[in-house]
Amino acid sequence: ALALVKSKTLNPFKGPSINQPPNPNDLTLSFVEHTAIIWKKQEPQMPLRIETQIPHKAEKVWAVVGTPDRIDWVNGVESCEYSDGIRRFKMDGAGGLAEKILLKDDDSFRLEYSVVESTPKLAAHKASIQLIRNESGTTFVWETEVDPAAVEPFIQQGMETSLERLREVLAKEN
Repeated sequence: ALALVKSKTLNPFKGPSINQPPNPNDLTLSFVEHTAIIWKKQEPQMPLRIETQIPHKAEKVWAVVGTPDRIDWVNGVESCEYSDGIRRFKMDGAGGLAEKILLKDDDSFRLEYSVVESTPKLAAHKASIQLIRNESGTTFVWETEVDPAAVEPFIQQGMETSLERLREVLAKEN
């Protein structure tokens, strides 16, 4: 992927068009009408991925994680409102967060969602939860892609602690 960074300059050199990036293997600095155009090659982000075994049937796990407004298993959430495919969380000490449910498939036990409002604002976010039946219960696969990458440790910690809470909730419901 290429990132475009613009900065004002007084240098009058002309260069390639803004709409025609240079070779993606190069770092190029050019000037178009007194504006510096810097094209930088960026490595594609790898999603955060947690895959774990849960000793409960997929249907039981899905009854918790596949219910968009159920928050007893989600770390740091005080309350949740769910309407028209958007769930709005009030976070402990962190303000609000809104996620759009992109896919909720009860047959395949798959949930996909994206943060659409947050503080601080994210440039991009998409996550999925996939449950897979197995002999010992359920394989839980949770993936998240987020930009800026600087928030990945916070997101990963939230995923890990939410999975711990999920295990506690499922154990109590047994």
